[in-house]
Amino acid sequence: MKKQKMKLKDKVQFSIIIGIFAVIVSACVISILHNDMTASAEDNFRELEQQVSVTVPKVENANGVTNSKNSDTYENTSYSTGHNVSSLEKKNNECIGWLTVNDTGISYPVMQSTTDHQKYLNRNFNGNYSLSGTPFLDYRCSLKSANMIIYGHHMNDGSMFGTLMNYTRKSYRDSHPTITFEIKDGVRKYTVFSVMKTNSNDTWYKFIEAKSAEKFCKRIAYAKENSLYTTGITPSASHKLLSLSTCTNESEEERLIVIAYEN
Repeated sequence: MKKQKMKLKDKVQFSIIIGIFAVIVSACVISILHNDMTASAEDNFRELEQQVSVTVPKVENANGVTNSKNSDTYENTSYSTGHNVSSLEKKNNECIGWLTVNDTGISYPVMQSTTDHQKYLNRNFNGNYSLSGTPFLDYRCSLKSANMIIYGHHMNDGSMFGTLMNYTRKSYRDSHPTITFEIKDGVRKYTVFSVMKTNSNDTWYKFIEAKSAEKFCKRIAYAKENSLYTTGITPSASHKLLSLSTCTNESEEERLIVIAYEN
């Protein structure tokens, strides 16, 4: 009888060990598949980028605004690699531009669907399922909005908007202050002035338009007061804003918002 009990105990222990091993193996397989899918998605973006990359003259006027439109007469120009947004639009008419933050890995098309608000949360540029999705502009926004909000996933390998988490450090912001957003009409440059750790219900997500200069300035004050650090910058009511939003992966509802103003 004692031997039977011992055998039963051994069987239970063996079953537990097998169960734990199965969970570990499953987790490893899922992790491998996840990494493979993410890598594949990133490869597809880089292939797309090569297809639409163009060399453009870069000219800054007195206000620091960069003009990238083609012209035969440029003086004191330098050249940079840009993206042909018109070509992107022909491939998918829901593409509205290309977002770049130099030396961060962020270089992606930006999508917007006015019928399926979160369409690109888990879809690639071509509209097929993708775990990492594609950065997309809030459906309430237009390219003329006072505050354009662009959403992107925080992938564990640092792709998509994963590197935005580095902006929690002021030193990183100081070395990466500029965000570039290319649209059909030209190139927009933005400077980061606030970085907020908040939640998905933050009132910032309701700020798309400002009905008055006073209300706009109140929103600016809110962004500065809730910023992780001070940049010493206060945009005026004449500026347009760009907000990049992603999950922190620290909790389900926590968000990071990197806020910049158009130069």
